[in-house]
Amino acid sequence: MFNTRSERAGQSVVSDFGEALSNAQRMLRQAGTRSGHRADRLRAQADAQLKAASKKLQDVQDKAREAGSAAAQRADDYLRDKPWYAVGMAAVVGVALGMLLGSRR
Repeated sequence: MFNTRSERAGQSVVSDFGEALSNAQRMLRQAGTRSGHRADRLRAQADAQLKAASKKLQDVQDKAREAGSAAAQRADDYLRDKPWYAVGMAAVVGVALGMLLGSRR
């Protein structure tokens, strides 16, 4: 569930950021061909587009950091509650890796 939600958020941010960047580039190209008040207005609009995209990107980054921190906390709590389970899983992984590496010789 988290992966799907985070993937959608990431795709949305990439799409929005790409759109904002395209709009800003278009506005800056138009501003380059114009002078005076119209050029200043186009530059301001491009700057506003980039700032909005940057803010949204920062928001998604903050949410991802919070979700990662919460997942790490849950994993830590689980392992503290069941330490022998962690030891058993580590042993199983170690044996499996040993068998895989040993069979190559």
